[in-house]
Amino acid sequence: AIGCDASQAGVLTSCNEAGPNGLAGRKTWDTTKDVEHISGITIMNCHNPDKSCATGYVEIKNNLFYNLPSAFYFKQPGPGPVLVQGNTFYSSQRVGTWTISNVIFERNLVYEMTRCDVANTAWTPTSDPTYLYDGRNQTIRNNTFVDIDTIFQIRGSASNHTILNNVIYGLNGRIVSSSSGDPAYVIRATTYGSIYPEPANAAQSELTIGNNFNNNCFITPYNDFRAITRKYWNGSTWKVDQYNLTKVRQLFGFENDSQVIVETNKENVFENPSVNDYRLKTGSVAATLCANMGADIANIITPPLSSQSQTQSTSNT
Repeated sequence: AIGCDASQAGVLTSCNEAGPNGLAGRKTWDTTKDVEHISGITIMNCHNPDKSCATGYVEIKNNLFYNLPSAFYFKQPGPGPVLVQGNTFYSSQRVGTWTISNVIFERNLVYEMTRCDVANTAWTPTSDPTYLYDGRNQTIRNNTFVDIDTIFQIRGSASNHTILNNVIYGLNGRIVSSSSGDPAYVIRATTYGSIYPEPANAAQSELTIGNNFNNNCFITPYNDFRAITRKYWNGSTWKVDQYNLTKVRQLFGFENDSQVIVETNKENVFENPSVNDYRLKTGSVAATLCANMGADIANIITPPLSSQSQTQSTSNT
C-alpha cells in the first residue's frame, strides 16, 4: 500500500511539504499545490537515450494508492512501456502525470478524487532525440472511475491515444453553464510557446489523428456534459472551445459506440457505494448497457486494508 498514513505498516509517511515556518507551516497531501513532485511513485528517465538511464519496461500492479497529492509522476520522456494495472486509487488529489510514452493504464479503480488527470505533459524540443518518446501512445482502458470529472488532460502530443471500455461516473462539467476553468472528460490544453500548439480550426487539430476514444460508459447528471475542450492561442488571446458528446462525434468521430446514462444516484448504479463496492449493480441499466466495461473489481485490492493485502501490494510495487 502506498499512501500518507503512518498508522499502516509499509506505507509512505513523507508526504508533507514544509511551509515557511517549518513543520508548523507544513502543507499536507490534500493542501499542497506541488502535486506533481510529491507523489507515491516517481520515474526519472533522461533527455538523451544515448545516456545510461532508467528506461525500459516497468510494472505497477495490485497496489492501494491513497492520501497522496498524486499517485505517480513519470517525469521525463522515455520509450516505456509502463503497465499500471489492477490498482485502486482513492482519497488523493489526482492519479498522476506522465511524459513517458506507451503507458497502459488498465483495470484500475479510481474514486474520491475529481480529477484522474493522467496528463501527458511534454516539453521536449523537436531537435532532441527523445522527442519521439514524448508522451505518445497512451492507453486508458477497462477502468472504473467514480465521481471523476476529467480523465485525460493532453498537453503534449494529441494523436494516437486510446480511451476504451471504461466506466465513468461523474462528469459534472456542463456546456450550458461552463467557463474556461470547468472540467471536461478530455482536455486538450496547450500553453504559450508549446511545441504542440493547438490550432484554432478543430479540423486541423492533432485530435483528429489516430485516436481511439470509444465504447465507454458515461454515467452523468447531464446529457450535455462537457466532453472535450480545446485551449488555443488565436494570435491575440487564449480561447477555449467546448463540445458536448454530439459535437465530439461529429467533429472527431469519437465515442460513436459509447453509452450515456443520465443518473445522479450511485445506489442505482453500483452494488454498495457506501462501502466502496463499485461493481455494477445487478439488474441495473448500467449493468445492461455497460457490460464488459470497467475494472474487474472483484479481483483487485480494495480497502479496508488487511495484513495480507498490505504484504501483497507492497511486494508487487
